Amino acid sequence: MSRAPVREIVVLTSRRSSWLSMRRIIPALERAWAALGREPGRRVRVVAAGEARFASVMGTLLKADLVVVTVLTPATRRCLLALRERLRVWTPLVLHTHGEGTAAAARLGALAGILTEADLFLAASRREARSVRLCFPRADARVVPFPIGLPGRLVSRRAESGPRRFVFAGRVSEQKGLHVVLLALRVLARRRPAWRGSLDVYGVSDGLGSPNMGFRFKTYGRFLRRVAATLGLGERVRWLGRLSPDRLRGALGRDHVFVSASLHSDEDFGVAALDSLCLGGRAALSDWGGHADLKERFGSSVSLARPLDSPFGPFVPADRLADAMARALQARPGGADGARAYSIERCARALSRLCERVGGRPARPLRLGPAAARVHSRIGRLPPARPGPGFAALPGYGSARIFAGYDDALLKPFLRAYGVGRRGVRGGRVAKTLLLVPWVRVERDRVVVRDPHRGFRALPRRSARPQRTVACRDVLGRSWLLSRRLAFWLLRCGLACGRQ
Repeated sequence: MSRAPVREIVVLTSRRSSWLSMRRIIPALERAWAALGREPGRRVRVVAAGEARFASVMGTLLKADLVVVTVLTPATRRCLLALRERLRVWTPLVLHTHGEGTAAAARLGALAGILTEADLFLAASRREARSVRLCFPRADARVVPFPIGLPGRLVSRRAESGPRRFVFAGRVSEQKGLHVVLLALRVLARRRPAWRGSLDVYGVSDGLGSPNMGFRFKTYGRFLRRVAATLGLGERVRWLGRLSPDRLRGALGRDHVFVSASLHSDEDFGVAALDSLCLGGRAALSDWGGHADLKERFGSSVSLARPLDSPFGPFVPADRLADAMARALQARPGGADGARAYSIERCARALSRLCERVGGRPARPLRLGPAAARVHSRIGRLPPARPGPGFAALPGYGSARIFAGYDDALLKPFLRAYGVGRRGVRGGRVAKTLLLVPWVRVERDRVVVRDPHRGFRALPRRSARPQRTVACRDVLGRSWLLSRRLAFWLLRCGLACGRQ
């Protein structure tokens, strides 16, 4: 199929996002595309859907050789449906994705009938591109990072002596795994009694929970403070709330290690972690989504902890995260070299090269892959979430719920695409004594799990013969005997830890 030259580019965008990170990402994408307008014979128009008259927007789209969608919103979706369904105009599309892959492309469902193999998907990370191809096996998905890199700076030799401060910045959300960070900090403090480091938390609770599952933990902010106190970290953790972007960058400019155990479903990039690294920091991150690209570009400044699968859903092992935090403390800070990969100039050059590929594939309909098709077949038919005591169903998500829970079998391939490894604990060996995590409580006849990320589970203790039990204790030193079968389940699910 011959390629027509791309001379007229229309960037269809939307500036009405409640996400703080998107308020940086969308304008940066607009500037990167606008930079192509400086090339000879090429013009770029940026049109904000929802702000201009619909007829005017459509008139501009009809003149385009290429339509770029910076973000899929109701306003931009309406324009695309009108262009291809009503007007039957098949101008090639470039669609920036923002975590749609881990949701089995549920947000792209309204466009599934009008997308073609000639359209181009631009993902911010390799794993996001992989998840998009899992949803649409014949999709042309490419990787172009969001161009929001801060100017890298050199870190003084004095700062290289080693930071004493860990930092988390972002939404205080169950999917971000701050409770795992607290547990990993306790593990690190036990391994290094002489170390007197701290954790600064910048951000506030968002109350969003797990929208794809339709539930949230009711009091996550208060829960984190209780966990910190239980773990004996009260004086080491400072809750500093939300700062303005300029003040936050000032805080990140001081020597530190950024830490995140995020398993957020849309973690295709990692904005706060990138800012930290560009300013000369180091990072200990979950090996999830866009974090793997940060490791590739910033090298030894980034240490990763691989998340694992389990019968209760994915988790980041606290001991692995503690190992990554220890490595990050000893790493050399970076900044300047990695930051260049996220500049407007680098992104604009990549976009210019991609424009030469547009239109080179047949405009055949783009069909969902088997994994995504099975998920789509039941969207709207899942019952409203009943997450158990301590949790709440998200209002308005009864019909939009995508997965039955984090242990849903249909979720597994998307988790693996984003970086979750297979079960790390196998066989029947269990340590003589297990340490229970703070969100597991042993009652007289059952064990109750209230994992703020994965949900609620109550399991019978199953009293057994003495030789078939395992000793378990919590961080307060209380001890119980649990059946080996239950102890092994807790160990596999990251709800207990112990040495072999």
